[in-house]
Amino acid sequence: MWDAGQSASAEHVARARLPLRACGGGSSRRDVGDDFEACSFINVLLELGSAHPAGRASIEHRENIREVVRQLAEEARLSDSDSFARSWHILMNGSIVSAAEGDPNAAQRAKAMSRRLIGDHSDTAPAIAGLA
Repeated sequence: MWDAGQSASAEHVARARLPLRACGGGSSRRDVGDDFEACSFINVLLELGSAHPAGRASIEHRENIREVVRQLAEEARLSDSDSFARSWHILMNGSIVSAAEGDPNAAQRAKAMSRRLIGDHSDTAPAIAGLA
């Protein structure tokens, strides 16, 4: 049986997972309009390469994003937070590219996939994992 401390902990974990479940939000062409240009950091990196100063700056920015996601994953008590952050980032990048290609459901697909990814990295009590 759970006590009040475990219940408060479960609520904290559930709140910590909310930003991670938001992957892909606003990433469909329908949401952002016809002038959607995807992610400038992806564009710069792919166009200029990793050896170019702007490419290196893009890599650093993207590493910062993964670090924020890794910290959120730790706070949400997900297992292997580094692996989670890298997988989540791949998912987000795919969502951005799919939206740029014209997939009107890219955001919804990414949100569903992020819930499964959270579930895959959940090793907590079933009541908490159910909030993935």
